[in-house]
Amino acid sequence: MKNRIRMGTVLTLALFMAVSLSAGTAFADNDKKGKGHHDDVITIVGPAGPQGPIGLTGATGATGPQGPIGLTGAVGATGPAGPQGPTGLTGPQGPAGADGAVGATGAQGPIGLTGATGPQGPIGLTGPQGPAGADGAVGATGAQGPIGLTGAAGTNGTNGVDGAVGATGAQGPIGLTGATGPQGQVGANGFDGAPGAQGPAGPQGAAGPVGPSGVIDPAALNAAICGLYDAAGAARPGICPYAVGDTGPGGGTVFYVDAKGTHGEEYGPELGPAPWGCAPLNIPAVFFASNNTTNIDGAANTAAIMAACADPGIAARLADAYVSPNGTTGWFLPSVLEGNRMIATRLQTGVRVDHGYLLSNQYGSTYVYGVGNNGVGTFNQYTPALTVPVHSF
Repeated sequence: MKNRIRMGTVLTLALFMAVSLSAGTAFADNDKKGKGHHDDVITIVGPAGPQGPIGLTGATGATGPQGPIGLTGAVGATGPAGPQGPTGLTGPQGPAGADGAVGATGAQGPIGLTGATGPQGPIGLTGPQGPAGADGAVGATGAQGPIGLTGAAGTNGTNGVDGAVGATGAQGPIGLTGATGPQGQVGANGFDGAPGAQGPAGPQGAAGPVGPSGVIDPAALNAAICGLYDAAGAARPGICPYAVGDTGPGGGTVFYVDAKGTHGEEYGPELGPAPWGCAPLNIPAVFFASNNTTNIDGAANTAAIMAACADPGIAARLADAYVSPNGTTGWFLPSVLEGNRMIATRLQTGVRVDHGYLLSNQYGSTYVYGVGNNGVGTFNQYTPALTVPVHSF
């Protein structure tokens, strides 16, 4: 009885390992089919126990009467395994006893939580093969857990705006090609001798005179290149700075440039006369005073005047509607700052400030600023006056 219990324990361990291996193999097959998760029902069948060795056939004895089957006693506590005794001689085979009733299969206990995998211990000695145990009941397949939600895809970043393509610079003039010199005299052919060394080559003619090199005036070339930009109405590159008095990109006269000469302001022709308009009306966005240096952007002032005043034909609308002969738009009524710049450079530009021009700054509800002989002063908001549109580049 002790030996039988020990062999049964070994069989139970082997059965547990076989079931685990069978379950793992079934999951791996599902993965190979591309399912990615285990949604098939896995039937775990315990392996059949190995057949015990067949004993030697003893001599056939006389069939004796079958004794009564005794009652099954209670299972005692398992004692320590004693040493195995020597194998006795095989006695004569008795009659086959009647098969005992199959006991009911006990309910499978709950599967415990899987503990952390410990280090693998040494492989023990293989115990003796025990009798085949009864097949265990097939456990129910656990429900598959829910699949997590798929995260939303991130939005694609916007493409940056392509930079403007710079204008192609003009090609400089090509110098004149020098006259081709006369070809030298071809030497006379020698007599054909016997096959051997090649005769000497005839003398080469004198080289012709070298033609004169084309003359390039850097200043003239630079002016020609800059003139191409002006003719096209394109902004000049760094090699073509503007100067006060030049014709600007919009076709006006440049009256102010920055330190590099690439940005500045130009004024257009006289327009009008037209009233400043909208009196009596205060527009705080265009107010200017000697102790207040804000509101000196003529373009912003012009937009503010048109937004606050609906009167047609006023100086701000006249300047805003102007389009230069080369198609340039974006002109506006100059501010006090831009009017002072026009006065400061009037000798180089020839602007007729003595005619009196309206500016985009307001002094009060009935007076506005303007440019005259004595510099920047005030004009009556009701009285029409000339307008000179200004364009920034």
